[in-house]
Amino acid sequence: MLFDPASDPACTRLVKSRIDLSSFDQDGIPEMDQMLLVGTDLFVALQRLDPALQPRAGTNGLVVVVDTRTDTVKGTVPLGFANPFAETKGLPWDEFRRVFYAGGPGKTATNLDDGGLEAIDPATMQSAGMLL
Repeated sequence: MLFDPASDPACTRLVKSRIDLSSFDQDGIPEMDQMLLVGTDLFVALQRLDPALQPRAGTNGLVVVVDTRTDTVKGTVPLGFANPFAETKGLPWDEFRRVFYAGGPGKTATNLDDGGLEAIDPATMQSAGMLL
């Protein structure tokens, strides 16, 4: 069962609107991992796992960009690895390079099994690819 914050009386005043991200995953349940707000754009990392919570074969992770002024999806940034999941507090922001990083355990087209970091430019909504 999925948690719906709007159904929790303690959260009813916190939920301002809803944005449907179900179209970004085959099973309609995109597993959201981390978020970062840059200006008015909210970047949300999606894992897109199968029903057994494993990375879906042939499907890499994705970052969805939401315009918080209009509560609409502004675009997406495909990731080079399958499962953006890392023990970070959000998507780490590099204020000097003006990029943020998505990390994950791997499983890329080149079968990277030990993980990596990918840099994303929020201004262009483009990935610089796997850095390490």
